[in-house]
Amino acid sequence: MKVNKLSFFVLAVLCCIAVSSCSQQDYDIQIPERVYGDMNLLNKNLTKDLNSSSNLSFEYQISDANEYIKYNVYVENNQLHSKLSYKQNDAKWVDISEIDFNFKKVNYKNGMNDIVEKHAETLKKKLDIAIINRVGNILEGLPEILYKKLGRNEYNNELTLSIFYHLAAFNTSIRAYEDKSKDCQCGVNNSYLSGESPFFCAEDVMVSADEAYDLIKERSIIKKSEGYEFNPKSLLQYLSNESGEFVSASKLVQSPNQKIPDRKTKCVIKTHINIKQNVIFSAKLKPV
Repeated sequence: MKVNKLSFFVLAVLCCIAVSSCSQQDYDIQIPERVYGDMNLLNKNLTKDLNSSSNLSFEYQISDANEYIKYNVYVENNQLHSKLSYKQNDAKWVDISEIDFNFKKVNYKNGMNDIVEKHAETLKKKLDIAIINRVGNILEGLPEILYKKLGRNEYNNELTLSIFYHLAAFNTSIRAYEDKSKDCQCGVNNSYLSGESPFFCAEDVMVSADEAYDLIKERSIIKKSEGYEFNPKSLLQYLSNESGEFVSASKLVQSPNQKIPDRKTKCVIKTHINIKQNVIFSAKLKPV
């Protein structure tokens, strides 16, 4: 897939990298299987200026599986209401994710991180991690499909881009599970605040796979020469396969799933944290 530098589409094509269990020798990664399906637009009135008639709704059926996603977003009393529903087979629809906010409020964007964090906590409490992972994986591909369905102008609309708030909440909840953290954290992303991108948590900023590869390979060589056990072979192979594309910085490196790591493992954890910061702040961000 080629990068489209002319639109927010480049920020929508998300490659999800989930880090699996840790060992002292290597940090393996698990690449979620791409989810394919068919989208059916149910209602669409994507007005340039949001008003009571503005709305968007669609259903998405997963190919070769009796799974369905339904998304509905509309405006009422200066509130943007969005709801994500999910069902399997012939079961009833279950509303699993709802996010509302006042888009007329001055600097409303400054508060979206708190809204996403609170919603991620709700997801973590009420849903099984298997469902969170599955729906999060499906959500990763929806922006690209919406872009193709709607075109650039209608895609670049607050109603359409609201899907990113739900994606961020699922990703935040997943990070909390993987890090075994009690808190769901979503850092401020300045490119969202300035209007340069849809909503992402800072932890999920997209970076160049090529620059991340060079940086991590360089750091691994340095750490090995210093006597640390650091061999990100699987990660480097993945980044090599994604050459020319962009990946989520936070999912390149995650805290290991060990409650009491030994001294050597702690050194590796620290190394990964340092790499994470360098990737986020040194590698080029995905262009818009």
